[in-house]
Amino acid sequence: MQEITHQQIILFFFSLALLIGLARIFGEFCKKIGQPSILGEIAAGIVLGPTVFAYIAPDLQSQLFPSSGPLFVTFEFIGMLAITLFMMIAGMEVDLKCLKKQAKPATVVGISSMIVPFAGGFGLVYIFPDSFDTQGKTMVTALFMATALAISALPVITKILMDLNLIKTDLGVTIIAAAIFNDLTGWMIFAIVLSLMGDTSGGFPWGTIAGIIIAGAFMLSIGRKIVLALIPRVQAHASWPGGVMGFMLTGALLAAGVAELIGVHGIFGSFLFGVALGDSPHLRHQTEEYMEKFISFILTPIFFASIGLKVNFLTHFDLFSVVILLIVGSITKILGSYAGAKICKMSNRESWALGWGMNARGVMEIILAIIALNAGVINDTVFVAIVILALFTSMTSGALMKISLKRRSKTSAATSFGRGTLVADLSHPAPVHVIKDMVLSLKLDHEIQAEIIQSTINREQLMSTGMEKGLAVPHCRTDLVKKPILVMGIHKEGADFDCFDNEKAHLIALIITPKSDPESQLELISVIAAHFSSKEEISKAMNCHSKVDMQAILNAADEMSEKKH
Repeated sequence: MQEITHQQIILFFFSLALLIGLARIFGEFCKKIGQPSILGEIAAGIVLGPTVFAYIAPDLQSQLFPSSGPLFVTFEFIGMLAITLFMMIAGMEVDLKCLKKQAKPATVVGISSMIVPFAGGFGLVYIFPDSFDTQGKTMVTALFMATALAISALPVITKILMDLNLIKTDLGVTIIAAAIFNDLTGWMIFAIVLSLMGDTSGGFPWGTIAGIIIAGAFMLSIGRKIVLALIPRVQAHASWPGGVMGFMLTGALLAAGVAELIGVHGIFGSFLFGVALGDSPHLRHQTEEYMEKFISFILTPIFFASIGLKVNFLTHFDLFSVVILLIVGSITKILGSYAGAKICKMSNRESWALGWGMNARGVMEIILAIIALNAGVINDTVFVAIVILALFTSMTSGALMKISLKRRSKTSAATSFGRGTLVADLSHPAPVHVIKDMVLSLKLDHEIQAEIIQSTINREQLMSTGMEKGLAVPHCRTDLVKKPILVMGIHKEGADFDCFDNEKAHLIALIITPKSDPESQLELISVIAAHFSSKEEISKAMNCHSKVDMQAILNAADEMSEKKH
């Protein structure tokens, strides 16, 4: 039996420390300049891998990061564990309730945003067979490329929407729902592609595909109910947060093992387990946060840094492959998403913004690529091109969304508030009653008030509009108003709007906008969320005693927004 030597143990500790340390340093730097941390983590691997370190000190690099042997195998297993648990976290981002409530736009945009890039990726392999070097696996490679270009990255999209203060808007909800549809559908398709990758018999793997369908259906129905029923029992009988975190890790690894037994990669099983966990009302937000930080800050940097260790990004960089993937991948995704948005009767600006948002690929595409590379379905050149596509779209999507939504004549928060009023004595803790009290404060016909109340409540039930630091932005669009109306409410005790940070909402901004002017809602939410992003500004608003006081604060918010733009 082969034993691990003392020398190998020493090298393991030094190489792991170097890999994690540099990945975290580069990742933190990228976050400070407004870029995804994954960019820095991959860059750390490129520096330590054959692209840079092996060129400077080849003997030392091969000792610390060998391409074979026990140390190599150890890193492979750590990377596999990291990405398996990361996919559980990615699955927890999937909100099945949101998908159900937004069924029509999610389905229409989701399908259109997948069909067009799927066709583009499939066609690329047959149009440029030399670039993809399929080695007799043309159909499998084509299916992989189709899936890789069709899928989006829900975690990246969510982060972009949060950064732009769009996560709670109608546009944000539609993008999230469509991305959820993309994730679920894309990973089911990719699971089938994985079964084709691993099949060596020459026949079609019907048994594996049947297993995928049964496993998927079970985890999204009966399995999900079992998981949701077990969580409160684990919390009742085990210490917090260790007991629940142990349950989550155990479940993800068991699901991954079952997926491997079926014949597909373990990440498919852990992803489905994460989906089953995701909408549990019993899972504490802090538990999710602890788990996510442990996995995202410690384990996944090892995986993403190890990507740079596998390939020489300079020798395998091919300009034609990179450019053609960027063009075909981006254009097909954006146009497919735009078409779906227009079918749903969204405005041009919103449709383009949705297209740019859905174009963010990020982590998911890189995970697909690394699995395909290990399976021999794509070569190093195509792998490098896919990684560049994923990083480029993640870096640019947010800025392009912002440009798409920008217009010359901005909606003024102060002017909209001039048509509204200040309600300084809100007292009921339930959002439904808060919304009702705020709408009834307006001087409108009873029929109009009733319609606005119902529309706003319906929107609130779709996805809560609580932000952070005690701010909530309930809103609706209606044909019953011609211009935007802003009503500001002060709630001393706080209302339960399900804010991101689990705090109660003390400052409530009710936004009513015309259906014919959808951008005004996005602009008002953005202005208010940006200005009241600190507890100091919230406190200033809470101390307002009249509409004039609040008007002055909103004038300052408009001025701050103008300076930023």
